[in-house]
Amino acid sequence: MKRYFVLAVVALGLVFTACDEEENLNSSVWIGSESESNVIAQLDTLYLDARIENLSGAMRYLWTVDGKEVSTASTYKFSQPKTGEYVIGLAVSDDKGENLQTTMTAKVEGRFGKGAFILNEGNMGNETGTLTFVDSKGIAVDSAYYRVNQTLLGNVCQDLFISDNKMYILSQNGAKNGGEGLLTIANATSLEKEKVYDNTTLSWPSNLAVVGENLYIRDNNGVYMLDTSTEVLTFVEGTKGALKNRMAVVGDKAFVMGNKQLFVIQNGAVIHTVSFESALSGVAKTYDGNLWVSCTKPASIIKVSPVDYKTIDSHTLNVSIGAGWGVAPAFSAKDDIIYFSNAGFKLYRHIFSQNETEEVADIKEYVEDAGIYYNSLGVDPVSGEVYFATLKGYADYKTNEYATFDEKCTDFEADETAIAKELTKQREYKEELQKTGGVLTGSNWFLWIGVLSILNIILGCIVNLQFVFGLAVTQSIQGIAVETGTEILGIILSVLISGFYIWTYYLAAKKEHLWAYFAGWSIYLLDALIYLLILPIEFDASIIWPLFLHAILLVVLYSSTPLFNENTWQNIKTFDWTHSRIAYAIYGGMITLIQIGCLVLIGIIGLQN
Repeated sequence: MKRYFVLAVVALGLVFTACDEEENLNSSVWIGSESESNVIAQLDTLYLDARIENLSGAMRYLWTVDGKEVSTASTYKFSQPKTGEYVIGLAVSDDKGENLQTTMTAKVEGRFGKGAFILNEGNMGNETGTLTFVDSKGIAVDSAYYRVNQTLLGNVCQDLFISDNKMYILSQNGAKNGGEGLLTIANATSLEKEKVYDNTTLSWPSNLAVVGENLYIRDNNGVYMLDTSTEVLTFVEGTKGALKNRMAVVGDKAFVMGNKQLFVIQNGAVIHTVSFESALSGVAKTYDGNLWVSCTKPASIIKVSPVDYKTIDSHTLNVSIGAGWGVAPAFSAKDDIIYFSNAGFKLYRHIFSQNETEEVADIKEYVEDAGIYYNSLGVDPVSGEVYFATLKGYADYKTNEYATFDEKCTDFEADETAIAKELTKQREYKEELQKTGGVLTGSNWFLWIGVLSILNIILGCIVNLQFVFGLAVTQSIQGIAVETGTEILGIILSVLISGFYIWTYYLAAKKEHLWAYFAGWSIYLLDALIYLLILPIEFDASIIWPLFLHAILLVVLYSSTPLFNENTWQNIKTFDWTHSRIAYAIYGGMITLIQIGCLVLIGIIGLQN
């Protein structure tokens, strides 16, 4: 027996020794990545995951960015709209209380340095503009400025000018309908906002040009000069009749189109006027520092010296050239190749050195919904790629596409792999918007509230039966209607109130309006308060169960889509007062007044009892 006892002691010692060695193994955690680099462009995604050694059991994860908690999952998708270096932290703990931490640095660079910008004015009068960026791979980023800054450009954007890596965006109506101002100045590489300037004295400003610290703005009165250092705005005398079209800048001079003349502006004054025989349709700087000027009758392209203002050469075209209703030149050029369309869909080019004009494309063969030419022709001065944007129509302005050709005017083949990646990224972006006003995940509940409330009203009329999903305000109205003998009026009013929630569902789920979601939740909260006020007066199941259901739905709606954050207030702030939205606001306001009336009436009854 003694021999077995010794063996047992030895065995136990071995077991204990083994356990001690396992516990003494070093635990470690680090951040893994699918990418070999920690450098990404704005709005791109860095896919990160927690990698652990020698920890077991239930794990808890905490990701931070610059000290702010961002996720508690084992993986994290890092994406930022602003440039800079970000410290990403990861803390991992197990159920034994061991806590490990690590950090890494990710760098976000500007993504808008190489590509083309498309400035969208928005619907005339009631929409803020947007900025679309198309990179060198043919990938388009919609609402690029908003994605970076989370603020809206001015109302009805008109023109864009880039100078010294700064972008200047001009709007017609400034801060109207949620726009941030008349003029937005941003970094041209990152689109990060630097300054906003607003002015209410200008009359429909349409175009701008930048010369140093001086900014020239054309409106219905002529041209004004804005000193960006002092923000002093002065009128440039002699510019009355300046046309609604883009200006050209050569050196320290700005060239502004009149009807049959060019105004030459230097240091805030007109120093010369260049006259032409026919109406002008465009002016632009040439590749060699001179000026291209287009005329309408006869159609011609003229090369003009910006020094002595003499004609260097002039070519008459056999095709008409015009800008239509546009605020951009009738043409765009790379080197001595000039592209134009006469405000239509036949794309032409004129090779100035050879004095040859040829048709190179019919845009309708490439874009099925092409219906309107509208400030849509541009040529990349480096790559020679030709961009042609289209609208389906004024009423269908949101149906828009662009076609791109290389300088030989063969179809431009975009990088399909990159496009697929961008589509994936946009889908992920859409998913993220579920929390900030995009696809609002709790919206379907408003449909259920409206439809089931109407069903409750019908059942109450037919079989005198009501379920717990009814609205307090409709039940109160029906009770008053019975006592006053106005049952039919009560039913109609109750159905109309229930219909408000169906409309809310449509605006929130189909139109993706966060303000409608907020309005529906708020009005449903008031309805719950009616039940809450009735409860002390009439304490029974007919009140308790609907109140309980209201409480559950309010929590579900609140948790499905964040309501009380800066995105909500921004969304409500930028509410556009269209006719349908005015009707919705009146609709909701009337229901709110009825609810308040019910609350007051119930309060009076409660005091009397």
